[in-house]
Amino acid sequence: MKPGASKIELLYTPLEEAAAELRRRREDKALCSAVTQFQKDRPPVFMGTEPHLALARAVFTADDELECLLKMAQSVLLSPLCLELTRDRFVSINPDKHSLCKLTFRIGNQERKLRIIDFQKYDGKPFSEIQTLSGQSLIEFHHCLIRHAYPGCKFTFADFSDWLLSFGGEHFNYLPYLALFITQGILLENFLYGDELERKFTEERVIPAFAKITNIFGVKPLIVRAYNADEELDPKHWQYAESLYPFAKQLLEDSDLCLQ
Repeated sequence: MKPGASKIELLYTPLEEAAAELRRRREDKALCSAVTQFQKDRPPVFMGTEPHLALARAVFTADDELECLLKMAQSVLLSPLCLELTRDRFVSINPDKHSLCKLTFRIGNQERKLRIIDFQKYDGKPFSEIQTLSGQSLIEFHHCLIRHAYPGCKFTFADFSDWLLSFGGEHFNYLPYLALFITQGILLENFLYGDELERKFTEERVIPAFAKITNIFGVKPLIVRAYNADEELDPKHWQYAESLYPFAKQLLEDSDLCLQ
């Protein structure tokens, strides 16, 4: 293990262990009451009352990450929860955000790209304001892809932008965020070590908040790795299956498909 990586590894709990621990904690009335008291000024109603395996992204789409969430949630009998931060800003140099606006499809052993927005027009704008080249909401475009890829499969979507940003303007406040995963659910995530900027952010922002929340409640937030360390920077996580390419191309030309 590389120097410093051990700090990040301490954030994670194995999936089956986390699921069992979550169920145990939900029976702990004192702990549940402490979480409710901590959240009393801004209750996270979007978390619902059932336990979830949650993934948080600016916008959800039918890529490998969503497939990972669904499979892992099913394996431990938890509901998949898609937390969207739609007021997050599109930054074209950010790989995962870029991938939402210029889609990459795996066509056999090759890749095919599909640009769906005007990058110059929307760079720096909130995702909630972005429209595709055909004039539809970028968010609805991706949700339509999900419905096409997973017909009949129920995902719970929750836009928690207003709640989260109320704690610190446009800055992601990890203290109330991590508190969501004491008794209300499990977070599926990778805090990237291999990327220098992401590692610095994790060490300076995430780890201190994690330690503080653990100190407040006496137990740590439940976070499960989405991917192994050697897979976390693999671009395939933000790519699309070959079968989705014809529909995505047609959807870009005819937004009324979302209404069918």
